Amino acid sequence: MEINYVAISIATIFQFFIGILWHSSLIFGNKRIFYKFQIILIFIATTFLSIFIRLIPDYSPYLIAIYVLIGFYVPNQITGIILSNIPKKLWLKEILVLASLQLVSVLLATYILTF
Repeated sequence: MEINYVAISIATIFQFFIGILWHSSLIFGNKRIFYKFQIILIFIATTFLSIFIRLIPDYSPYLIAIYVLIGFYVPNQITGIILSNIPKKLWLKEILVLASLQLVSVLLATYILTF
């Protein structure tokens, strides 16, 4: 199985900048701090997405991306929101904002990885 690290790197950079744009005042108005290691985590997640797509060639890559999103990304985001100091009344909004960001990012990464 060959892993295309150039495509993974491009997908990582696009996801990182989508995250910056998503949390800017242009879209949702939240100003979040992006940590230095966040791009490394995005690279690792994109590498695993690429591996899953290559290991399961019988399924649509976009369906695999949705499964990865539902199984890994969304539970992680929900846990982070619940364990943070965000008031309960804002939980749903935060979950929807972060889940929609992850949906766009994962689908874009899938497109780049399968291009």
